[in-house]
This record gives sequence, structure tokens and C-alpha cells, in this order.
Amino acid sequence: YWFKYNSYAEWYFNTMRIDGSPTQKYHYETYGENFTYNDFVPLFNRAVRKWNPTEMADLFHKVHAKYVVLTSKHHDGFLLWPSQETKPPIKAT
Repeated sequence: YWFKYNSYAEWYFNTMRIDGSPTQKYHYETYGENFTYNDFVPLFNRAVRKWNPTEMADLFHKVHAKYVVLTSKHHDGFLLWPSQETKPPIKAT
């Protein structure tokens, strides 16, 4: 949810550590100064349980998508859905 409405989401982890950055200000106001990037893990894991791949496939069909590229791992190493893979060290909770 927060990625969708945050224009800094792609580099959120990096820009939230820059003192005085708009991202840091947003993060502190929204989540508090003690809420770390890894504290998002339980939120991500709760959200992924709501993911419905059939709905996604139906949408692609409805809009006549020619192809779809799914990303299985975010650039920071966080897996975007449950996996038996043990890496990265960010564990599902």
C-alpha cells in the first residue's frame, strides 16, 4: 500500500536515511523515527496474503496485455511472495 502512494518508493530505503530529505520527513511523520525499513516486513507479509494472482491475470486479459514481466524479488532483496528460498536474510514473520 505505501509503495503505491509514495513517489519516493523505489529508493525509499536510501532516501529515508538522508537527514532532512522529504522521504525522511514523510517517514518520521507517518511511521515514527524508530520505525525502520525492516519494520515494513510484517506489513509486506500481511499484504502478500491478500494477493490474488487470478485477479491479476484477469486484469491482464481484460486490458489485452501482450506480455507481463513479474518481479520476484525487490532490488533490496526482499522476496515479493512466499518462497522456499532461504535468501535473503529478511525473514517472513
